Amino acid sequence: VQISSRAEAVLLHGVSGVGKSVLLEALAFHLRGAILWLDPISSEPSQVGLDCAGARNYSAADKRPVVVGLRDLDLVDGRQAEALLSACHFSLARPSLVEPSEEVARVVVAATVSVAAANLPPSFTSRFGVTVEVALPTQQERAAYFQALMRRFEPSATMSPEDVSYVAKLAEGFSQSDCEVAFQAAAAAAKRAQVPLVA
Repeated sequence: VQISSRAEAVLLHGVSGVGKSVLLEALAFHLRGAILWLDPISSEPSQVGLDCAGARNYSAADKRPVVVGLRDLDLVDGRQAEALLSACHFSLARPSLVEPSEEVARVVVAATVSVAAANLPPSFTSRFGVTVEVALPTQQERAAYFQALMRRFEPSATMSPEDVSYVAKLAEGFSQSDCEVAFQAAAAAAKRAQVPLVA
């Protein structure tokens, strides 16, 4: 995701568990910035506006970007979602507490939704300059993830490439978090049965 302007809105869409939130945290890390998560369900627009203004002032004072994340924005009523986004944009458009000559604030307003962008009203999607679909992992990506999980849960165990490929194929349609839950369940079952995880 190319972030070119001082303040930009990014929409990440994809099924639950594909790593949209992780991607936003990685974006904040890549920008050497901070991330502020806001809960759309329990937040009022006025509070979201204050939080966005605070993020901008922090960014300007600390000279670091801030990603403001609105997670699962599709879980609230459409009118409420647009009110929250309006509050963010309004707060970021106002003058900050820092002198204009020293203004270097960079705030990225990012929202995640678990539905396809095509299924959202244009009045909603038009508020975002960048829209990114976070897709389910491919079989190759699932295989690499299972290998990483194996190293984390049972470092001494090894799986043949054939076994890893077979497990990854069985997990067709699984998101990254689905893979981890399945792996944790398998690890727990192997421990209870006192058999190696690979078996």
